Amino acid sequence: MTARRPPGVDTWWRELGSAALVGTARRPVPALPDLGVPGLSLRDGARAEEALLTSAALGAMARRAGRVPEHSPVPEQSPDDERPA
Repeated sequence: MTARRPPGVDTWWRELGSAALVGTARRPVPALPDLGVPGLSLRDGARAEEALLTSAALGAMARRAGRVPEHSPVPEQSPDDERPA
């Protein structure tokens, strides 16, 4: 079972990463999507750098919140180490 994120969060997250890589002078910070939390928004008049960092923090929270750990099979036991001590 995987966590359900609001639509568009993954695309927004990739666009945010692109803005961080090339810089806010060359690429605008994408608008914060509706994360389903009333009153959650960026501060009006924030500099682009501040908006980018705040968005990254909020995005990381949205991507992790409610995530159910993925199930993976138990790995096989490794062979005994028979090298001398």
